[in-house]
Parts: sequence; structure tokens; C-alpha cells
Amino acid sequence: MNKSTTRPPKLEWPLRPGQRDLPPLPLAMRPETAAKALGISERSLWSLTQAGIIPHAKVGRIVMYPTGPILRWLEQIATKPILQAADEPEIGGDA
Repeated sequence: MNKSTTRPPKLEWPLRPGQRDLPPLPLAMRPETAAKALGISERSLWSLTQAGIIPHAKVGRIVMYPTGPILRWLEQIATKPILQAADEPEIGGDA
């Protein structure tokens, strides 16, 4: 009696939203991987880390970039203008 049943692939957190055919994202990334994922240089990533701008965690002497907080951080900054020219009036402000 050999039942051959096909099990669905094990799903792990965090899944890539709407893309079940892709492998799950890692819980945290090392600097090289995080920089590539963000499309910036490792030097820029380190500057953001030192300034306390980007979410990160130290594990011993290793700096890790947790995927969940990084994704939330990106969503937050994507909705806010980063720089505003000095000669441009604030939106909704008096001109």
C-alpha cells in the first residue's frame, strides 16, 4: 500500500506578496545582500546605517538588515518627499 500524495511546497515567512512561485525572503540580510536588494552601494548603506536612518541590528560584530522592517521603511519613505528645493514653497503653505 503505497499512497503517493503530492504535498504543496512548505511556505515560510515572509512570503513575497502575490508571488507564491518565488522563494521566501530571508529574515535578515547581510550588508552586501541588502545593498544589492536596495540598489545602492555598500558605502551608501553604511552611511545610512551610521546615521540611524535605515533599520538594522547588530548580532555580535555583524550588522544585519531585517527584511520586514526594511520593507516597512521603504513604504514609509516612498510616500514622503525626501528633499524639497529651498525656493519651492511648502505644499499647502503660504506663498
